[in-house]
Order: sequence, then structure tokens, then C-alpha cells
Amino acid sequence: RDTLGNISILVDNQQPNIFSTNISIEGKNNDARVSGRYDAKEKNMDMQLDIGKLDLSMIKPLSAGQIRNIRGWLRGNLHATGSFDQPVLTGKIRFDSAYITPSISGERLKLSSDSIQFNREGISLNQFTFLDSAGHKAVLDGHLYTKDYKHYRFDLAFNADDFIMINTPIETNRIFYGKLNMDIGLQIKGDVAAPVVTGHLHVNKQTDFTLILPSSDPEVVSRQGVVLFADKDHPIDTARIRTYLDSLSRNAGFRGITASANIETDSSAKFNLIINERTGDALSVRGRASLAGAMNKNGKLSLTGNYVLDDGAYNLSLRLLKRKFNLQRGSTITWTGDPTGATIDITATYLCTTAPISLVGNQMAGMTQEEINKFNQKLPFVVNLKMEGLLLKPRITFSITLPPNDAALWQNVDSKLAELNSNASELNKQVFALLLFNTFISENPYENTSGGNSNAALMASQSASNLLTSQLNELAGGFGKRVDLTLGVNSNQTVNTSGQAINQTALQVGVSKSLFGDRVKVSVGSDFQLSGASQGPNASNIAGNVKIDYTLTPDGKYIIRVYSMNQYNTVVEGQVVETGVSFIITLDFDTFNELFEKKYSSKEKSNTKQEAQPTNPNQP
Repeated sequence: RDTLGNISILVDNQQPNIFSTNISIEGKNNDARVSGRYDAKEKNMDMQLDIGKLDLSMIKPLSAGQIRNIRGWLRGNLHATGSFDQPVLTGKIRFDSAYITPSISGERLKLSSDSIQFNREGISLNQFTFLDSAGHKAVLDGHLYTKDYKHYRFDLAFNADDFIMINTPIETNRIFYGKLNMDIGLQIKGDVAAPVVTGHLHVNKQTDFTLILPSSDPEVVSRQGVVLFADKDHPIDTARIRTYLDSLSRNAGFRGITASANIETDSSAKFNLIINERTGDALSVRGRASLAGAMNKNGKLSLTGNYVLDDGAYNLSLRLLKRKFNLQRGSTITWTGDPTGATIDITATYLCTTAPISLVGNQMAGMTQEEINKFNQKLPFVVNLKMEGLLLKPRITFSITLPPNDAALWQNVDSKLAELNSNASELNKQVFALLLFNTFISENPYENTSGGNSNAALMASQSASNLLTSQLNELAGGFGKRVDLTLGVNSNQTVNTSGQAINQTALQVGVSKSLFGDRVKVSVGSDFQLSGASQGPNASNIAGNVKIDYTLTPDGKYIIRVYSMNQYNTVVEGQVVETGVSFIITLDFDTFNELFEKKYSSKEKSNTKQEAQPTNPNQP
């Protein structure tokens, strides 16, 4: 469904057995001609191909989606003699202003304008160069030997330094994306039926490559094609169709590729493994790899060696829980053959700073109040996540520890953690308490620990308040565009003058409206006490808090605010109304120096330039 140009075909037979040919394509950026003759009796030809220019974009519709973009022209001259079975081509072709973007890599490659030579032995590539988007070179050099342009023998070398092999954004149904930057040195030998590739690959520090693990069940995929349908009335036709569909039968001449390469990585190269795309579970690693990869003629891949991690993170997602664990240096991924059967030994940590009083609550019998208060001090607890076994199906276990220096000073806490780590059910409870609420919970989580302020019920209430707030705001967003409505729930704990702890829960309601082309914004709202000893504002008083913002300049840099805030104060144990006027300045800057630089108007800049010009035109 495209236009190639005007095609003219002229073939005459004025001499017996001699066919004179003149074929041309013109227009639509194409200009190519084939002229000459063919001797049907001797079965030989004498043809001349002159390519003024051929638009490469016409190849894209024929690529079955393998080419994302291609531009430029093909130019050259070829002379063809011999027979169609064994043609002899001499001459050269070259690319002009050409580039190609393969769909699989996403990286735009500029093609060399150097000539590709055709001779009696085949095709000669003399330092044919590819340029990536950063201007780095990849060079293909050598020969393709052929007698019939159907069967080839390779003697090629492919070398690249700091070359971008993959550079593609996140796209639907793409199992990998990101940037893959490599040094490459490959030798390609053998023939088209059995190529032999050897060399080395080095992944450079500019790499940030992401691979998404397939989420489909491998057992289900392996069962595809088990059921075969046959026509019992025409069994011969069924056998023919089956033979045609069998790629091995259709390509019996292809014996397979033999490849081997040493693979290394820079310690700054970043690899991301998306374990579960739906939940966000992901492994991000940096480290040094020393691997040996190979593929035999049957297509079986093998990979051996270690990948020692220097840095990285594991993003854990369990329903509402999302936490980032930092990988520890020295963790390893080991391959012993099957690339998908890698084994891992990875330790990741998450630091929680909290008081241990709820953890050691049952050990404080007989302690003085001063000794109990000591456990209200916050300590750095380390939640360790251990991943072992197969990379695609790791076993994950947890433990909680103190740093060595703190463990020596807090022996009671350290001994309790040792006891806790030996009890899987109790350990999991404390791990998720730390990850969710950043606190330990006592054996009876709704019982206040003596002398402590870590109430698990309050923590759960605060967590639920955050979830409820997000849901309420999402619901309020559908009320319309005339006003902005925000709803929230806030839970906290205060201590009155008598030292009594008071749990308070308030419903926050706010309404705002922009007027006069968004130059004036009026916001009203209030907090309504749902629980707690304090008395909040009257339920009918929706405008307990009022703010009026006036934007002095259209860019919103200067704002004057008039406000009246009605808030509960724990010191006076009552409502305090604050009324005032504030002046707000908003600045955008990339560096701190911009805050102190004088800003000139366009007229001032023009005057400054005129003053800087010399009055004498001959003066330098």
C-alpha cells in the first residue's frame, strides 16, 4: 500500500534466443535502471545495474515490524555476468545519509557511506562502520565468500567500543528496555549452514538495562502443541501440512550456530530484574561478572560463572506494604549451565529506627522506672531479607539484628532478638510490624507497655487513616470541577498537663475555589473531632479555617495570603484562633547562585549590549 514510483519494463526478442532488457524505476525518490541482455540458449547474462538512488524507506513495510524506522538512499553500480545459478557480480554500492532503527534494539544506527565491494569471490566489507546516537563506532570488516549468492562462507570481524546496543523506552509487550552499552569483539567464521561465533563482551558503566520476567505459567506454555488434529479421510495431506509447519524439516540444510564468548561487566553497570510487573517486585543490582556463555548447534544455551554484587536494592511489595531493601556487598548470583537455572545467595537489609520497649516488655519485671525509660531510646534495628535458591523462584527468609556496636551495649535486646529469630511465626509478626508501623508490638498489642509510648493500636489507626485519606480524596475528585474538595482522617496521641496520654482522631474537610482567572484562591475548612477528650469546632462551622490567596504576578511568584486558623493546642488544652497576613515568594532555581544573581529585563539587556559595543568601528 505504498508508491514506489514509475516502473518501466521493456524486453524485446529481436535476435533468436537473445532477450534485451531495459527496466527502470523513477520518481518517489527512486532512480534505478537495469539494462543488458540474456542468452536463453547459453543461459548467461550481461546486465548493468545503475542505482542513482533508491529510497530505503520502502523496505520498512516488508520487514514484518522488525524495522522501526529507516531513512536514506542506496547508490552504486553493479555488473552481472554468468548464469542465474552462478552469477558473477562486480562493482560497488554505498549508503547515502542512511540510518536504521531496529525494533528489537530501539537504537538509531547511522550507516557508513563507505563502499561495499562485489567481486568474483563474493562481497568485501572494508571497515564498514555503524555509528550509534552518541557517535561511537562499531566496525564490520572482512569477506562473505559465495559462488551463487545463496550459500556463504564467513570471514568477518565485528568490533565496537562503548557502543549502545539497546536503547529503548518502556513499551507494551516488551520484555526488556533501557540502555545497554558494550565493548564487543567477535569473530564470525563457518558458513551459512553452520556459523561459528567467538569473542568477548564487556558491559560498560553507562548501562541501565531492565528485563521483565514472563508472568505466564511455564507448565501451561509447555503444553502448547500437544494436541494435533489430523484429517483421517486425507492422511497424506495432513502429513504434508505437518512437514511444512515443521521448521526443522523446512530448513534441513541449516545445522545450527556455534557460539562462545567471555562476558564481563563494569561494577557501575546497572541491571534491573522485574520479578512481578503487576505488584512492582524488582531486583536492581550492580557488580562485577565473569561469565562464559556458549550455544551449541542444537540451540542449547549455557552460562557459567559468578556475578558478585557491589550494590543494589530489592523492592518488596506485599499488598499495601512497599519497602526498599539495600543489597549487601558480596552477595552472589551463580550460573552452572542453564541460564534460567541461576542460584542466588543475596542478603538485603532495611533499617528501622525505633524503641525496643515493646520488644522486651516481658523482661522488665523488677526494673526501676529509670531502667524502663532506658528502653524508650530509639535504636537502629536491621531487618535482613535473605534470598536463596533459584533466581526465578527464590526462598525468602527474614531476621532482625542490631549493628555489632549497639548489640554489645544492649545485651538484653540482642538476646531477645536471638530468641525472636528462632521463632518463625513471632519473627514474621515483628518484621511486618517494623515494615508497616516502624515499631515493635508486644505480645498483647493492645496493652500499653509500662513507661512506653509505642501503642500498636494507635499505629494501626494512623496507618488506616492514611489509607482512608487517599480513598476519600479519590472519591472527592469525582464531585466536579467547580470546587476542589479534600477529605482526610488524622489520628495522633497527645499528653495533657497531667501526663495523661490522649488518643485523638479528627476528620479534616476542606473546600477551595479559584476566582478571577486563578488570581484569587479561597480555601475554607475545618477539623471535626471524632474521638478524644478535646472539644473541636462546632460541627456546623465548616469554615473554621479560612485562607485567601491573591497572586500579585501572573507567574505566581508573589502571593499575599490572609488567613484565620482554628486549631487545638495541647499546652492550653483548648482551641486557639490565629489570624494574620503573610507574604509568599516562590522561586525556581537550578543552582543556589541563581538566588543572588540580579535579573535584567530584556530592555536592560539590550541597553547593556549597546553600551558594550565600541564606538569606533575600526577599534578591535
